[in-house]
Amino acid sequence: MLDRGTTKAAGMNYVRIGEVVTSSSPAKLATVLGSCVALTLYNPVTRAGGMAHILISGDDRGENCRYSDPATRRLLEEVREAHGEVDGLVAKVVGGGFIKSGGVGSLLRNVGLSTALRVMSILVENSIPVVGMHVGGGYERRVVFDLETGRICIVVKKGNVFCDEDIVI
Repeated sequence: MLDRGTTKAAGMNYVRIGEVVTSSSPAKLATVLGSCVALTLYNPVTRAGGMAHILISGDDRGENCRYSDPATRRLLEEVREAHGEVDGLVAKVVGGGFIKSGGVGSLLRNVGLSTALRVMSILVENSIPVVGMHVGGGYERRVVFDLETGRICIVVKKGNVFCDEDIVI
């Protein structure tokens, strides 16, 4: 499904940490997540949207899209510039897994969940409905966002094995 080592695998555009990518149907956007969060925006009428791969919650008061605030703002701006108004946009949020090296009481353990919550709060502030989520947990995710259908296919890695069954949101 996804080859981590290339930017384009099987017709997909790979989105790296700190990147924001917009496109339209029939494109597919793909990434791999641990504690990072992928935010997708999609307009089902125009079949256009994009993905941001966000490392951590916060705002560096600049344009560093590794942080939730500038990444979310940029994705909104780029979708608006490339595909018109944001009316009708829907969002999906994926990732935010636990950091396994942090103990139960560690501040680092929930950094991914904190990032997902910050992204969702920005979406609420901008009146963009979140129509799908797959967040938390202690596992890696392979994510493919299909701009033809608006569906996100997620394959979860538990232990050292990726599950055979896809999760679709």
